[in-house]
Amino acid sequence: MAGTQTNYTGPTKIYRASQGPMPASAYTQSHGGVIYVDLTDAMKRLTVAFNVYGDEVKHRALYNAINKLGDKLLTAVRRDLVQTTGAKYGRVMKAVHADRAHPNRLFYRIVASDKAMKVSDFARSLTPGKKNPSAKPWNRSQRFKGAFVIRFKNGATEIVKRIGKHNKSGKIRTLWGPIIPKEMIRPGNPSTYHIASAIPTQLGPVLMHELEQAVIRAKAASGT
Repeated sequence: MAGTQTNYTGPTKIYRASQGPMPASAYTQSHGGVIYVDLTDAMKRLTVAFNVYGDEVKHRALYNAINKLGDKLLTAVRRDLVQTTGAKYGRVMKAVHADRAHPNRLFYRIVASDKAMKVSDFARSLTPGKKNPSAKPWNRSQRFKGAFVIRFKNGATEIVKRIGKHNKSGKIRTLWGPIIPKEMIRPGNPSTYHIASAIPTQLGPVLMHELEQAVIRAKAASGT
């Protein structure tokens, strides 16, 4: 089963989200940003073969198989986020990482942690004073009517908009774009498909391959 955790606070704060398999019971279901993957049938088919091997071999094979599948999914999730957010791959790489499985932790979790991105991060050019600027957040080219580009005293250049229709106070607000952790667990995100489809169908072959490799390594270590 894959579960989702979130921690959202505000546009200037750090946003966090995670997706990761938890030991559970090959049907899939997606609802409300939580992805469930039921592995009961897949594991039943592996039980007979699994019982042939010793505990040490099984343990090594299991966490290696989890990491191989997890690494494929991590690449898919990052690629999907680049497409859905319009963010540069380097930003997504930095924001999205994995807690990989090891002998004492048999699960793989994909974690995203990042601040909200500004619309100005997706603009091709930012000319101070320019009205109705264009940018491409969520990978969709848009013209932001009523907005304009401003350069602050600290040197930052952003796309902003005045607050209210008849604003006389001069108050403005920054226009915000996608938040990578929120996009990662958004219902309908392609990442949902990758996680829900890959785990049940690929677990068996990957695990059996790792079992064979673990036996080869065990024999080599013992000199038999």
